[in-house]
Amino acid sequence: DYLKFVKRIDRKKPTLISAQTGDALLMMTQAKALSATIKEKDYNNAFKNMNATMQKNSQDWNALTQEFTNRQPPPACVDLRNKFLDQLGKIQAAIFAVNDALAHVQSDPSNVLHALTQMQGKTSAAVDASIESADSALSDVCDKYRLKKDFEIRGDSGSTGLLR
Repeated sequence: DYLKFVKRIDRKKPTLISAQTGDALLMMTQAKALSATIKEKDYNNAFKNMNATMQKNSQDWNALTQEFTNRQPPPACVDLRNKFLDQLGKIQAAIFAVNDALAHVQSDPSNVLHALTQMQGKTSAAVDASIESADSALSDVCDKYRLKKDFEIRGDSGSTGLLR
């Protein structure tokens, strides 16, 4: 029963990741377009919208994490729970790091690209390792209890590579 729960939570991840990757790309496009406008109202509205989007993204991840942590695992699945929670946190942190960099485009535009470039390669390696660790813990539980492993814990292939 707990493995079905983990599978259901894991299937929600790619939707959040994809939507928030799209949001980040949209925010970058909006920031670029701001340089072409001279209307202060447009400029301020764009940043207000970016902040609202980032707030919603944060709430979505917090809700998913809360849903996962509200369910107590059986003793045999504690390691799986811990590793799954770790990878959720690392994915969320990577997305928030991108959002945080974009939030500074208004006050320090010259450093945004530098900050994003600094993340490349480092963030995705940590995320990939935590996803692999969680999937390995899932395999261990299935092997120990001779259960069929009918899903893998994965990231979204396009989004975990966002910072490659």
